[in-house]
Formats: sequence, structure tokens, C-alpha cells
Amino acid sequence: MRKCRSCSALIKKPFAHKPNGSEIDLEIFICENCSLIQGFCDEKKYSLKNDNFKNPELILSEISCDSKYSNIRVGKQQMADKFFQLVKKDLLPIDFSKINSVIDVRSARGSFILNAHKLFNSAKLFFALEQDHYLYGNIDNYKNKNITILDNSIYNFKTKEKFDFVYSCHTMEHYKNPNHYLSSIKSLLSNNGYFFLDVPNTLDFIFTPSLDDFFYDKHLIYFEPETLKEILEKNGFSIIWLRNSGNGCIECLSQINHSQSLLNQRQDSNQSRKITYKNLLNYSLSINKLRKKLPNASRALTNWLVNYKSTFAIGSGRILDAFIKYGSLDKKLFNIYVDNFLFDATKEVNNLKISKLKSVKQIPDAAVMFTRNFNESIEKKLKELNPECKIKHWKEFF
Repeated sequence: MRKCRSCSALIKKPFAHKPNGSEIDLEIFICENCSLIQGFCDEKKYSLKNDNFKNPELILSEISCDSKYSNIRVGKQQMADKFFQLVKKDLLPIDFSKINSVIDVRSARGSFILNAHKLFNSAKLFFALEQDHYLYGNIDNYKNKNITILDNSIYNFKTKEKFDFVYSCHTMEHYKNPNHYLSSIKSLLSNNGYFFLDVPNTLDFIFTPSLDDFFYDKHLIYFEPETLKEILEKNGFSIIWLRNSGNGCIECLSQINHSQSLLNQRQDSNQSRKITYKNLLNYSLSINKLRKKLPNASRALTNWLVNYKSTFAIGSGRILDAFIKYGSLDKKLFNIYVDNFLFDATKEVNNLKISKLKSVKQIPDAAVMFTRNFNESIEKKLKELNPECKIKHWKEFF
């Protein structure tokens, strides 16, 4: 019988969700004692598939709406942009003048650490940990900014240095044991150091299933604000700022045993809600029902789009993949595939050539957004190219 990855209680109920396409036999469970949602899998398969790519020449070209994990990985760029906006708006209670050292414990393409010097003006020491060489590219970019980047995980990184700011963005959910992860974070923090944590928020996905599965192979623990808060406090962290961002993330700033009280920057009805076993079962049923409607949705989309000559697909990721995989959408319907974020990592996804919107010369007559929500800023840019451009979101075809 399985034991909870956080509180070690026995998990008695069967799995609530089994994602399609898992390469590690992933199954999703929930602990009845502490409510932590977690994935269990074939450990040998997980070890073989684990995120330890050393080859900088790795070709990135596939992304899946199912649980198969994509090595393209561009989400941290968006999250770093969001962090810098938080600072710009003066929302984080941090005295930047007292921060002398900064570390990013999984830096990916360096979206945070390569720009950290702009905020942390007093810092003299910048470190980045990243095991996947193919992500961080030219090492000179780090040397030129006096950033030390190391091929280490947080578990085998040995240093006597203590850091005043530890940044962990969409990383903690990849680890099997949240308590072990947090103890490693504590070992890096100085006495008054700050720990900034950004993780996916299950609450933003579980009640409104999209076409792409929220649960996938490299994420083994899943949070909502309440369970994250409890795990942090159990491990000796005091939360001084927490936000349910509303865009799929929980952002949290904490220190070790700090006296400052919790400050919730964003309150809503789901802020303290915990997900139940029944909620997970309903999610599993809902995503499968939604995917069964995809053939009809694809036909409706096709019937609308054939009336236009110059057609754009906005977003070339997991939602578009679901239309193609489960709805048999004809890829030839679109003249241009646009994805500003994916383009920074690769120029081809699922055998589709992708572009950045600003580099496209063609004038669009019609566009479909395969994005989680309707993007008004992209709508504005499309209208600048052609004021008469007709734009729809994929949900309109259901």
C-alpha cells in the first residue's frame, strides 16, 4: 500500500485519475489525511525518463496534450516575467538592498537568473543550478554577468555559502518528497533569507478541465494554496506573502521561522479550498467527455475556417495537439502557426513550423486561438495587421 509523500499516512483509496499517454504508468491519488494530491508510477520507468538530459544538441520538436512530458519547456520564461512584474508593482515585501546573494535552484534557460542583477543591485553572488545542458545554451552569457551555473541538483549541490534569496520556479512539483526538497532549501538560506516559490495551482484547472491533461509524467506532487501553506509551515517556514495568481500558479514568499504574519495579496472563494477525491474523479470524467466532443468541434471549426484564405493558428501547444489527436483536425487548414513562447525554444512543433507573431508578414483574414483563455493583447495585434480579421477562441466551436 502507498504512503503519502508528505505525511506518510497510508493512501487507502484507489487512483482517482489515470492520464492517457503516460510513459511511466502514472496514476493520481489523494491523501485522506493531509489532502495532498500526488502521482505514483513505475519507479524504474520514471528513473529512465527522469529529467537528466546532458546533450546540448537535443532536438526539441514534440509536445503532447496527454501526460507525456515535453522537453521544450518554456513556462519558466512566463513565470520569470511575472516575478519581475510583481517587483515592479512593489507587491513583494522584500528589502532588496539587504540581499547579497541569489540562487535559482532550477534555472532552465536562465529567464530569471540572467536578469536578476537588474533587481538585486546589492548582490555580489549569483548562482544557478541546471542539470539539463541543452536548456541553458551559451555559457558565456552567464560568465559575462558573473553568474556561476552548475550541473547540479539541489540534492547534490554542496556549498558553505548561504543565500539571501532562493528562487524556486515550477520545480518543487517534480520531486518525490516535498519535505526533503524543503529541507534542502533551508540548508541554502541565510538567517534572514527569503524563499520565493512558484508552483502550479491545481485549483485553477481541476474544476474547469481543458483539453490538455493537467497531470503529467514529471509532476509527482500537486498543490492548492492550503496544502502548500501547510507543508511549508510543517517544515519550519513562515509565509509572509502568498498569492493565488488566478493564472494557474501559486506564488509564495517565506522565511525560516519569521514572525511576520501571512499576507494574502489575492483573496477569492477558492483560496482555502481543498480538493477532494470526488473532485478528482469528476475531473477525470470531464476531460474524457470533453475530448469525445472534439471531432464535432473540429468539423465546426473547419466549416468556419474554409471561408477564409489567410488563416492563423494562435498557440501551437497542448490544446492544438488535442484537436489534432482527438479531433482529427486537418493541419493544412492553417497557413501560419504562431506561438511566441514556444518559438524561443524551437522552430518546429509536432511537424509544424511555428513563428513569432511580430515576424509574420502575411495578413490574416481569420485566426483561431488555441490558448487557455482568449488573449486580448494578441487580438489587438491581429487587428493591427488587419482590422477586418475574424478571431475566435477554440471553446466557441463546442
